Amino acid sequence: MAQENNSLVIDPRFHQRLGNGPASEVVWNGSFEVVDIHEFPDSLPDMRLREGFMAHPPAIVSRKSYEFSRKITGDTQFSMQPRSNSWPKGFLQDPPTVNDLALYFFPEESEGSRNKYSCLLNYMDKHDLVLSSGMGSVELLVYPSTLLPEDSQSE
Repeated sequence: MAQENNSLVIDPRFHQRLGNGPASEVVWNGSFEVVDIHEFPDSLPDMRLREGFMAHPPAIVSRKSYEFSRKITGDTQFSMQPRSNSWPKGFLQDPPTVNDLALYFFPEESEGSRNKYSCLLNYMDKHDLVLSSGMGSVELLVYPSTLLPEDSQSE
């Protein structure tokens, strides 16, 4: 891990090949608990708890974001909200790119985790929702990658 200005280069080989995609390091494993899922139309009851997630920092990440990511607890509670309630004003004129990301969330390798992850993201995408979790003075917002430019989206 090297330092560039106020950023950490987590995975320099990856950054040289693929830009600022996810580093190979896993900084968090755990579950998302969506505490208010019952308030949303056509949600599935089993969407409340989504186990089997992991988070990777980008290949280059701010030191503050990296240090925060190491403190996230295993089971993280989120509320769901319309994206319009939390979309940063700066993104209205200048849409986000991979350089604006602090964490990449992925399912673990099991088929069950991948299916649950896909179901949750499809629901969020269909209803233009985000996940929000207050952690001390930090608000963690999780958006589907479909909100990024096409060349920055996950497959």
